[in-house]
Amino acid sequence: MAMSTTTSLSEGLGVVARVTRATLLIVLLASALHAGLDDEDSSEASTRTGRAVLRSDSTHPHPTLITGDDDEEDVPFQSCITPNKEPGHCRHVRFCVLDEFKDNFDRFKDYACVIEGKFIGVCCPDDKDLYDSSRDYPMNRTGLGRGRGRGRGSRGDSGRPFRMKKPGFVDRSQSSQALGGDTCGTTRVRRRNENAKVEGGQEAEPGQFPWMAALLRNGLQQFCGGVLLDSTHILTAAHCVYNLEAGDLTVGLGEYDLSQPVPERVQTFEVTDILVNERFNPDAYTDDIAILYLAGEAEFTDYVWPVCLPPPDMDLAGQLAVVIGWGTVYYGGPPSNVLMEVTLPIWSQEDCQRQFDQPILETEICAGTEAGGRDSCQGDSGGPLLLQMNDGRWCNIGIVSFGVRCGEPGKPGVYTNVGMYLDWIAQNTRR
Repeated sequence: MAMSTTTSLSEGLGVVARVTRATLLIVLLASALHAGLDDEDSSEASTRTGRAVLRSDSTHPHPTLITGDDDEEDVPFQSCITPNKEPGHCRHVRFCVLDEFKDNFDRFKDYACVIEGKFIGVCCPDDKDLYDSSRDYPMNRTGLGRGRGRGRGSRGDSGRPFRMKKPGFVDRSQSSQALGGDTCGTTRVRRRNENAKVEGGQEAEPGQFPWMAALLRNGLQQFCGGVLLDSTHILTAAHCVYNLEAGDLTVGLGEYDLSQPVPERVQTFEVTDILVNERFNPDAYTDDIAILYLAGEAEFTDYVWPVCLPPPDMDLAGQLAVVIGWGTVYYGGPPSNVLMEVTLPIWSQEDCQRQFDQPILETEICAGTEAGGRDSCQGDSGGPLLLQMNDGRWCNIGIVSFGVRCGEPGKPGVYTNVGMYLDWIAQNTRR
């Protein structure tokens, strides 16, 4: 969740500009050859964290990078976009030594990114195995997904719970009745200031958005968001999960502060199935929508409750929506432990199209401020863009998909338009 702040990625990477060419050469050769540190640094080698860390001491007046250990796992961190307009993810240096770096060591600085607020990494192209630095890859999108990881999954035939309730749909004329008989989109917690245009965002209240789901990789790191449609289905972005197996995923419901979970509020589920929309294009991020099937049924409480789906053909332009998530508080920055919310105006398709070279489709929604500073950000992918109806209930009108960095002036975030997929959702949540 991007917030107005005087801190910027350029400040966070200021140390990179002070890294000398000689240091870069040492780092890159060490990364490529897995050679570790030289004899002078051998006394410190045993205390390395296994990650590339920045260090400055009396023997090394310039910050240096320590490459990871040989058994370190190649883990993608926040998503990014390379200088060649390629979608990528921030990775530790030793896992992404591009040919460009070997030809021009200063080029490394253009790819530098910050991992967990303290490690210098490389914005590594997602297709690095096919990467050819002598040419530019065509891009249908100037931005990229905002998850801290990508995934791939397919719908299987086993393990799906038998009894499932239908997701709720908001009808503007009779919105007190939701399909399935549940009062979807209700919460016992009122917003602090329901009329406020929050500058940069604020912390949500516990239980304020009880449909929010945290997607965890291997039960540990939150990397994307989603929403609870009913007792057994999660709606999220396809780019979050399209290359993951169901067994790699865990879903946390009732989460608020990820650093201090409250056991009596949180419900955790394994995932038995992943259904990615059959038209999803991982290069263009079109039809960026997916459904997760939970291994058990969620128990509805004040902290776990399903969201509503919107009525078809809503006129959204000019309305104020709310996006929530645990994403980074600025581009390349640290994620938030506490669930954040930010209010954003929805743009017309025409106004949004003028800000992008590639087509903005009717299956997409744009939301953001002209001045920037308020936006969804890295790690918010898959989370909801919410609209509160006249009767007070909340419906999920959009899914965080992609954008140009975060909170850039005149560059709204792009969201999957949930209202265009109501039939697809209904067909795949019946059983």
